[in-house]
Amino acid sequence: TAVAGANTITFASLADGVHSNCTIKVIDSSTNQSNTLAVSSFTVDTVLPSVVLSSLVADPTNDSPILVTATFSENVTGFTGADLDLVNGILVSFTGGGSVYNFNILPFIQGLVTVDLDANGAMDAAGNNNTAATQFDITYDTVPPVITMLGTSPVTIEYGNTYTDAGATASDTNDGNITGSIV
Repeated sequence: TAVAGANTITFASLADGVHSNCTIKVIDSSTNQSNTLAVSSFTVDTVLPSVVLSSLVADPTNDSPILVTATFSENVTGFTGADLDLVNGILVSFTGGGSVYNFNILPFIQGLVTVDLDANGAMDAAGNNNTAATQFDITYDTVPPVITMLGTSPVTIEYGNTYTDAGATASDTNDGNITGSIV
């Protein structure tokens, strides 16, 4: 169906996709018909581009900077580093185009680094703005574990006597007690 307006015709309820072989004919109140007008093929696109933030870097990481990728469901334009909301990090590089963009985040301090990309940061060819991405987070940890020897030091052992080591404990700021990981 079509609704006529002042020099415009508005199509209602067209499905997404390519429409071809369309024609328009106008009938006035006296039932006079216009010539049939052929309409060029056109595409209806109402699907908002989605985006996923990801990284090949393991979590937790001691990598710095941290490489993050934004992958859109289709080619977009207008996406820049200014569209990113960062916590515990600063953007140090931004590259890409089409549907894939890469950027590096330099963490400020140890702990959780988060990246958000809100809706409306990029636009597809039809003018649809992107949906918001699920927050990306990764723990930045460059503090090595601490191992603590138990017992007294130094230890004096007389030749021929049996010695039993008192053991050790180990802890990590990110992983907590890792005594079971001592090798």
